[in-house]
Amino acid sequence: MCVNERTIRSGNPRLTLNELPGARTTMIGIAMNWQVIKNNWGRLKVELKDEWDALTDDHLDRIAGDREELSAKIQQFYGISPAAADAQLDAFAERHQPHEADG
Repeated sequence: MCVNERTIRSGNPRLTLNELPGARTTMIGIAMNWQVIKNNWGRLKVELKDEWDALTDDHLDRIAGDREELSAKIQQFYGISPAAADAQLDAFAERHQPHEADG
């Protein structure tokens, strides 16, 4: 996690993930959710395009599930900050997390 993300999430640039209550669990959960998205990238492309309609099939094919690259494209096309793009990606990942009934 870069200093900017740490600062935005905690409001304190000196605070580490270990010191931020629930941050380790949250970050592990986000990483696991994103792995599910990456593994289902082809199936989720329609939903990704619905969410971020400025992205083309070609963009999504090149991104191929890379969260950082998708974040960069969202920032570029929508003129938003890295924190705002990450928040959108976190929300997308949360909506597409596996449910106990799924497996």
